[in-house]
Amino acid sequence: MKTITIILIIITCLAALVWAWFYFNYFKIQVKDVSNELPFSTIINKKLVLERDVYLIRNNTSEFYNSISTIVDDKNIIGAIDKEATIVNVIKKGTPLTITETKLHKKGSIGTKSIIKGTLHTKEHDILFKQSWGTNNDNVIEENVKIIENTNYYTFKKPIWKTEKEFDVNKTYFLPKIR
Repeated sequence: MKTITIILIIITCLAALVWAWFYFNYFKIQVKDVSNELPFSTIINKKLVLERDVYLIRNNTSEFYNSISTIVDDKNIIGAIDKEATIVNVIKKGTPLTITETKLHKKGSIGTKSIIKGTLHTKEHDILFKQSWGTNNDNVIEENVKIIENTNYYTFKKPIWKTEKEFDVNKTYFLPKIR
């Protein structure tokens, strides 16, 4: 083999290794089902009711209810909307919903977030939705809490649905780490 061929093979292999490292550390989304973990296990497949009005961001098509829409409970974080492709609807307080699954999503070293998925039961359609609920924290908020190995610490804001008892937004939950 010529020296130039060997150099090109080595450069190609190194480029592939660098690309693979960037893909697995920064671009690949890792997912873990945490539906059986607290606080999610207390709400999965239960009939819930919206406690306040929320904003449903959906595709501007007649078949929007076949795709997953996004729920946002604070109008200030909706951001810019392309009005030709996207519609924002207000879903009123009292609308029934069911949460069917919860997964942790981790994209490289950017961080981990929890996504709940479910169905809004409106008069016109059953609308599939997703919402980010839960904040991954570096520190435990509560005092006198035993630190658990191989877990991440999460806190949760007040949910959009009615709960049987007041939800403690200062409670720390321990969810498994994604590699």
